[in-house]
Amino acid sequence: MSDPALFTPTRIGALELENRIVIAPMCQYSAEDGCLTDWHVMHYGQLAMSGAGLLIFEAAAVAPEGRISWADAGLYDDATETAMARVVEAVRQWSTMPLALQLAHAGRKASCAQPWKGGQQLPGDDPRSWQTVAPSALPFAADDRPPLALDAEGLKRLVGDFAEAARRAARLGFDAVELHAAHGYLLHQFLSRCRTPATIAMAAVWKTACACRLKCSAPCALRFRQTAP
Repeated sequence: MSDPALFTPTRIGALELENRIVIAPMCQYSAEDGCLTDWHVMHYGQLAMSGAGLLIFEAAAVAPEGRISWADAGLYDDATETAMARVVEAVRQWSTMPLALQLAHAGRKASCAQPWKGGQQLPGDDPRSWQTVAPSALPFAADDRPPLALDAEGLKRLVGDFAEAARRAARLGFDAVELHAAHGYLLHQFLSRCRTPATIAMAAVWKTACACRLKCSAPCALRFRQTAP
């Protein structure tokens, strides 16, 4: 009897996996100013000994304002890169499991409390909160602070943030990088009608609205592919 397919080798692009078990990225809400901590050394260290085919590190925001919460991980400056390097090096010392990293930006769903503290967006007077950004100025929840609508310069900066984070991930030696464009976060927001103003939800202009959204998501994906090895 042949082995179940789950335990057979597979390939993702040029990356060879010993089996098809992939440990999904799971936010730990245990970072300090975007930097991974001792918790992450322990967390990823034990997962790397599990025998899975691939371990994906939690979502790392490509900009400080892209974090879901103030306790989220980031990869947007030298400090966050150095902290992540420490964790990667510790894992590599004891495990040969391939490592991947998810890069993300929470958009209007950023600046929130941790899930076990309600997960809602922090009020504007909370010192741990910040101004969010999104494709439009519509908030995620009715009582959230409205995000700033990204203009052309903001979109250009966002694409650059994803590209720079990909370069940092390559320097850290990750075997793969995953671009997060789901769950209602920023890149997904550009592709969704859920937070599109009613004035442009009409069929006559929907085609144009879709094209505008792709001005952000498509360039991010393209620069991401051009940057990553």
